Amino acid sequence: MVEVKPRTLPSLQDLGASILPRELSAFHDAHRLDFIQYARIKHVRYEDAEDVVSKTFLTLYRAGQSFLNASNPTAFAFRARNTILLNRPGWP
Repeated sequence: MVEVKPRTLPSLQDLGASILPRELSAFHDAHRLDFIQYARIKHVRYEDAEDVVSKTFLTLYRAGQSFLNASNPTAFAFRARNTILLNRPGWP
């Protein structure tokens, strides 16, 4: 298993008043490291894995209520993440 380097980042909920819905913020805090680890398992460099996670959560933010009201938000997010991984430059 690929080890994910821990970084000290503030929780999105700790950043104060935010434009992010509370549910998306909590989802980010709960799944960020899992998403990075998955990208690393797929042989993505750590720095690029961070970009994949950022793009994934930007996609979820843009999806808005479609994501928040999805019957399975985790599956919705995984699909977004996998699509971003498949469409990144340099993919074999």
